[in-house]
Amino acid sequence: MAEFDEVEYERSHPRETVRTKAEVTIDGAKHSCMLTNISPAGTRLYTRMNASRGQKLTIKVGEFGEYGKHNAAVAWSYADEVGLKFEDDLTELSKELIKLI
Repeated sequence: MAEFDEVEYERSHPRETVRTKAEVTIDGAKHSCMLTNISPAGTRLYTRMNASRGQKLTIKVGEFGEYGKHNAAVAWSYADEVGLKFEDDLTELSKELIKLI
C-alpha cells in the first residue's frame, strides 16, 4: 500500500456508514473490497489492493454489481483502506446503500 497522503480538504457531503461488497478494477487487475462508508462524492474501502493517490479506477458496487459500475480516483490510501472520489455525483447510489443498513 502507498503511504497515507494527508489531504487538507473539507468534504462536500457527509459520509454515511455502509457495509457493501464491491469489486475494483485498477490497472487491469480486479480486487474484492468492502465499502465501509459512502457519500455522493466518494467512499472508503477496505481492501488489500495497492493504490496511489490520483490513480483512476472503476468500482462495481454490490456483490454482483447490482448497483452499477462507476469511475473514481484514489483520494488516499493507508494500510488496508482506500478513499475514493467519484467522477460523478452518486446521490442516488448513496441513498440506496444507506437504506440497506
